[in-house]
Amino acid sequence: MKFFLPLRTKFIVLFCLLITVPLLLIGTITYTKYRSDVERNTLELTHQIVDQIRINLDRYIKEAERLTLTPHYDDNVMEILRRHDGPHREQIYLTTDETTKMNLFISSLSFDRSEIEAMIIFANDGSVFSNLDLTVKRSWDRQSSQWMERVKEEDGGLAILPPHDATYYTDPKKVVSIARVIREPYTNRMLGIVKVDLTGRGFEKILDDISLTNRSVLQIRDKNGELLYASSGTDQVREDDYIAATV
Repeated sequence: MKFFLPLRTKFIVLFCLLITVPLLLIGTITYTKYRSDVERNTLELTHQIVDQIRINLDRYIKEAERLTLTPHYDDNVMEILRRHDGPHREQIYLTTDETTKMNLFISSLSFDRSEIEAMIIFANDGSVFSNLDLTVKRSWDRQSSQWMERVKEEDGGLAILPPHDATYYTDPKKVVSIARVIREPYTNRMLGIVKVDLTGRGFEKILDDISLTNRSVLQIRDKNGELLYASSGTDQVREDDYIAATV
């Protein structure tokens, strides 16, 4: 049994195919190209954001790095560290003159800097000098200062320390820090360590002008890939939403 369609119906079906098929093809091609352009533009924008963050981070770290170099150029600081260059001791005696000179020196560098939690100088014999008299102990414990080994490994270079236990505070806390070994200029002998503990405000200032989506997470990591700081818009984040900058 043969089935015949009226000529009018055939024309209607033909016109529908002629219109629908090209529209579907055009729509598919347009969507694919649009999606590709959006992904490419998003990737380029992400690279620009990371580059800008990296530039700001470099400026921030270099400014903090200069603080770790200043003890080498202060005769009073170097002389006090030479006096405390003996073996590590449990009981430390600091004169009022030593404490006053070191506190004035450190306070002048850290004054009105909200990005600095504390600036601390550790002498070889266990003495501690800081701009925080009430919240930082007067001596450091060798067994609770594993982070010092990482600073010594840099051999006088700048060490960026990811979150670690700072037991020299009267109320121990985790901090992100930069630190450097202080060396005698003429003999290259280690006299101590200068350490700058950073607050989150410094990183927050760097990210203030960065626009992120609600699902984006921006992470700042050190050269070893260890997390220094993370900014998140929401708790539900996909892996593709991560943006990372390295110090």
